Amino acid sequence: MKILILVRPAPAWDKLRFDLGSGAVEVPADTLVGLSAFGEGTWTLNGSDRAALDAASSVVRRPSLAAENGTNGGAGATAPSEIIAVALASAPGDAAEAALHEALARGAHRTILVTGAPDADAALTAGVLAALVGRLAGDGGLDAVLLGAETPAGAPDEVGPMLTEALGWAGLSAVTALHTADSGSGLHAGTAAGTFALPTPAVVSLLPNPALTPRYAHGGAVIAAFRKQPIESLALGDLHLPGATTARVTVRRATLGEPPANERLKGSVEESVAVLLGGLRTLL
Repeated sequence: MKILILVRPAPAWDKLRFDLGSGAVEVPADTLVGLSAFGEGTWTLNGSDRAALDAASSVVRRPSLAAENGTNGGAGATAPSEIIAVALASAPGDAAEAALHEALARGAHRTILVTGAPDADAALTAGVLAALVGRLAGDGGLDAVLLGAETPAGAPDEVGPMLTEALGWAGLSAVTALHTADSGSGLHAGTAAGTFALPTPAVVSLLPNPALTPRYAHGGAVIAAFRKQPIESLALGDLHLPGATTARVTVRRATLGEPPANERLKGSVEESVAVLLGGLRTLL
């Protein structure tokens, strides 16, 4: 099973920073939870993209019964499995690299950073993914493209349906569980409406499943992802997209601001309210 995953960064408001050499936490232990990374520039995977990566890892780790028994068309052996994580960024060093490093730590085997695509909207992102699918066809092709059904801002994402249309593949959105079919061909996808059989290749958009136990990257895997695993870089122009290579919709992504002053108001309630109202008026 060969799977392509789209990963996108989201602000890691409650994520502590670690020194990869010593393993020590860089943020003081008495820092309030929720402010530990505020203004520190740390990023993590978008929640639904993490669900897509976890689903891909589950599919790769647990092949179908037919594949385990060597009855997949009499082949007796399965093709090597691979999870390829891709992210779009304006240039190397962008927050997208942090998302790719986390993807490596969580089970991805290969990462691709497409540069020259700042603030890509759904249409441009789908176009880039479609071009990558065509580019990877020479390496044996893909069995599935998995991505989050929600944007980092929490809104429904249109990339999955757009990519399904562009590729002409089978597709399904709002999936919370995914596994390979026992026949060795296709996928079984679970949604709130039931379980559906999908032929491969397919595009699947996933949502986090609250019923599943959260998965966390091993500390050694995190260090290895930064020290040993290379990130492939690919320029947007190298994909030779047939359409426009600029976003048609302006996308605003939440960024980490300056650390708050943590000033505690003193005096009576009336005085504190007056100070707060004055501060709020400056924001209008």
